[in-house]
Amino acid sequence: MTHTKSIFATLATIALFALAGCSSKDSKFLAQRKALFNKDWQFHLNDSIKDKDTIGIATQWRTLNLPHDWSIEGNFDQKSPVGTGGGALSGGLGWYKKTFTVAPEDSVKVTSIVFNGVY
Repeated sequence: MTHTKSIFATLATIALFALAGCSSKDSKFLAQRKALFNKDWQFHLNDSIKDKDTIGIATQWRTLNLPHDWSIEGNFDQKSPVGTGGGALSGGLGWYKKTFTVAPEDSVKVTSIVFNGVY
């Protein structure tokens, strides 16, 4: 019985130290902060990949909110390269950009943006 209590006390001590280490404010693994990032995107339709280096300075950007599917704004065409399986819509190349501000205290932290449903 004493041996069992000793093992239990040892395991409890290890667990206590492990949990104490996880609760440190200085931990580099802080809780995630999530924010919606869907509003005020800029969109530009340009089918030329040759313009990839200058597309950021295009003057004809349209402000919109996500989710956005620019292909449904076009005409339906059963002879489209993707056929009716692709909705009979023409493909192409659309560009999106967004400007956002990072607080000075967050500028040295790792920030990730996760995109869901990108096609």
